[in-house]
Amino acid sequence: MGLFDKIKKGFESAVVNARMDDFLIDRIDKILSERWDKVSEKKPDNIDGVSIEEEAGYKFVYRFNDRAVEVELEHEYPVVKMEIHCDGSKYETHVQVSEFVEKEENGFSIKNETKLREIISGAAGMVE
Repeated sequence: MGLFDKIKKGFESAVVNARMDDFLIDRIDKILSERWDKVSEKKPDNIDGVSIEEEAGYKFVYRFNDRAVEVELEHEYPVVKMEIHCDGSKYETHVQVSEFVEKEENGFSIKNETKLREIISGAAGMVE
């Protein structure tokens, strides 16, 4: 395998990993949106699933009991870092992407959803 082929394969692998992260981030947002009312979201600009921003953070604001809950999700391969801020409280955790996202022929699927929901619920409960 030539140098160009190795570079291409490495880039393709990075793109797949970024898409897996995005898939998990989307699922985390959906789980939190079931619990809290989403007020706003900011996602990084990307081209074909690859962020073109230096800091590829996803920022969501939810409303819970008339309080704003800010959630930041960041790619930190091989995990997604999650920070939840509310009324001066901060909770941080890391979610292992490979534990919850499975690559399929035509995309991705969630595995271990019950455990993922437990992690998200525990994190949410820390600021409620």
